[in-house]
Amino acid sequence: MKLRILFVLALCSIMLVASVACKAGSSYGGMTAEQIIQNMEAAALSRSSVHLEGTEIVSGTVQETWGEQSLINMVANITGDIDTKNLELSMNIDMDMNMTTGGHTENQMMNMQMYLVDGWMYEGMDMMGKNYWYKIDFTDVFDEMYEQQRDSMLQSEELIEDAIEVNVVDEETVNGVVCWKLDIQPDLERLFDWAQSEMSDIIGNLPSDVDLGEMFQDIAVTEWVAKDTYYPIRCDMTMTMNIEGAEFDASATMNYSNFNQPVTITLPAAAIAAEEISY
Repeated sequence: MKLRILFVLALCSIMLVASVACKAGSSYGGMTAEQIIQNMEAAALSRSSVHLEGTEIVSGTVQETWGEQSLINMVANITGDIDTKNLELSMNIDMDMNMTTGGHTENQMMNMQMYLVDGWMYEGMDMMGKNYWYKIDFTDVFDEMYEQQRDSMLQSEELIEDAIEVNVVDEETVNGVVCWKLDIQPDLERLFDWAQSEMSDIIGNLPSDVDLGEMFQDIAVTEWVAKDTYYPIRCDMTMTMNIEGAEFDASATMNYSNFNQPVTITLPAAAIAAEEISY
């Protein structure tokens, strides 16, 4: 179950990122959705860095094999900095998970960290009082991997546009910034087909019998885009998930700030000393 929850978090993140590339829908206040999307794409090309902070919440009931029902609540707080100019990043995820069965509640906390610095990937996990780190050397193939990923995204642009429709519905101030408010309507089957084929390194290979259209339902995505810079300011998402007969409600919010500010990434000593593994 815990691995499946992590899978859900990864898919939530994909939805938040993929919402930028959409096909146009309605207009509002003299600005069409197509114009906003085009301005967002142009602004993204000049963006050198961004700070992000978000929260993802998953709650639901699981039928255990021995007949008991377990109530699960999980909250993940995410912070990170992405340096797109130098292709570096740092990410921290704190997860707090409660499982209640037969009146007894068990709490488990987990911290995950990820860094990309100078072509090296570092990942660490602190769980149940134990800390694990490993690192992977991508320096020899990093440029090639980046080019392949960029080409893959470009080749998938038409599919993504067909899979996601955006409508501009209002003008609101969010986090002190005047924004266009966008309603995003994804075609789940096509979007998850794209995610599986193009982002399997993030979400892994799914079993052939997994029906993502049945697993993830009632997805609603709202994004706020700054009227002056066309940078994303906030993205909200809610959805219902059905995993092996257990139904979960999930919500995610991601806030973006500190655009084009210098990014300083300091690796923990444990990351530098971590065991190197092959990719």
